[in-house]
Amino acid sequence: MISYDELIPIGGTLIIAGLSFGIGVIYGNLPYDFFTLFRLGSEQKYFDLALQHYQVWGTTPEIVKQIAHIVIGIAFVGGLIKIYKPPADTSYFEYGSLFVMVIGVAVYLSNVRIGVASALVGDWGEVDQNTGLGVIAASEMMIIVLFLGVIVLQIGLVYAHYADLRLKSNFIINELKIENNALLKKLSGGKTSNQSEAKAEETKSSGSSTSTTEATTTKKSGKKSKKV
Repeated sequence: MISYDELIPIGGTLIIAGLSFGIGVIYGNLPYDFFTLFRLGSEQKYFDLALQHYQVWGTTPEIVKQIAHIVIGIAFVGGLIKIYKPPADTSYFEYGSLFVMVIGVAVYLSNVRIGVASALVGDWGEVDQNTGLGVIAASEMMIIVLFLGVIVLQIGLVYAHYADLRLKSNFIINELKIENNALLKKLSGGKTSNQSEAKAEETKSSGSSTSTTEATTTKKSGKKSKKV
C-alpha cells in the first residue's frame, strides 16, 4: 500500500502539470492580448481581431472547455493531497499554493468567462468594447503570474522533499557503517584477546613443563652423585 509520503511528490506533479496546461491555454490568447494590453494606441483592427478570437472561443463545443476545466481540477486534486497531512515546515507553502490557485480560478470565472460572454452578446456593461477586451487580457496575464508562482513554489518543494530524503538516507547509511565498523572492531578485539589468552596458557604450560623437566634432571643427578 502506498504511503502518504510517497503521495506528496505525486500531488506536486499533478499541480505542476495541471497549471502548466492552464498557462498553455491562456498563452494561446497572447498574440491577440499583446496588442490590446501592451501596445498603447493600437489600431482598431487588433481589437477587432481579439473580439473575433474570443467570440470563436465562446462558441467552441463545451467538451473543449470541460477538458480544460478537468485538467485544472486535477491540479486541485494534487493540492488537496498536499494539504491532507503537510509537514510542519512546509504547511504554509502548501496552504498558500492552494489559496493562490483558488484566486486564479476566481479571476478566470469573474473576468475571463464573463468577458467572453460579453464578446458574444456585445454587452460590455459600464465599459466600452476595447476596455473590456483589455480587462480580459489583463486578467489572463494575472492568472499566468499566479499559476507560475505556484509552479515555481511546487518545483522547489518537490526538490526539497527529494533532497531531504537523500540526506536522511545518507545519514542512516553512515550510521549503519559506523555501527558496523564498531561491531567489527569489537569482534576483532575479542578474537585478539582470546588469542593472547591462548598464547599465555601455552607459555605457562611450556614453562611448567620445562621446570618439571629441570627438576627431574636435578633429582637424577643427585642420585648419581650419591652412588659414587
